[in-house]
Parts: sequence; C-alpha cells; structure tokens
Amino acid sequence: MSGGWPVVAEAEAVMGRVRFPGPAEAAAALVRALRGVEMGPQQRAYAEGCLIGAGAAEYLERRLDRAGEWTLTVHLLDRSGTRPRWVGRELRISLVAR
Repeated sequence: MSGGWPVVAEAEAVMGRVRFPGPAEAAAALVRALRGVEMGPQQRAYAEGCLIGAGAAEYLERRLDRAGEWTLTVHLLDRSGTRPRWVGRELRISLVAR
C-alpha cells in the first residue's frame, strides 16, 4: 500500500466522518481534534504516539492494508451531566471503499 489511498477518519463525539487523501493526513486531523477535549496526559501521549509518533505512518498503512481500518478507544471527560465522568470514545481511520 502506498499510503495514498483515500481514507475516512472520525473521533466519536468529537469529530464527524471526514475524508482525507491518505492515513497521514487523517492521523494529523485526529490529533488536532483531540487537543480540544479533556483526557489524561498519558492517554493523550499514547494516542498521539499511535497516530503521529515514530513509525506510526508505516504501522497505520500496514494495518489498513490488512484489516481496512484502525481503531483506538480513548476515555474522555464528559461534563454534560450532573457529575463529570470518563466515557470511552472510539477513534477510527478506515479505507474508503474502492
């Protein structure tokens, strides 16, 4: 896989489905989307490492080539109710149907 295949990325409850020309652009957009939400610093570092860290682009390409999608569950702080709570949300990058 060349990495230039179109993909769709989304971050549940943070960023709707958006089409990108390749996984690198999608990964960068997910990192930008996560900057605006509350999550633990270790979890943020892990998610950013998976998306844009050393070797991340190659890993994402291999994963998309094998499975057609990459997902990661992160826990975000939800303050919408009477008490703040941590809620699992999924990040996803998927190949666009060819």
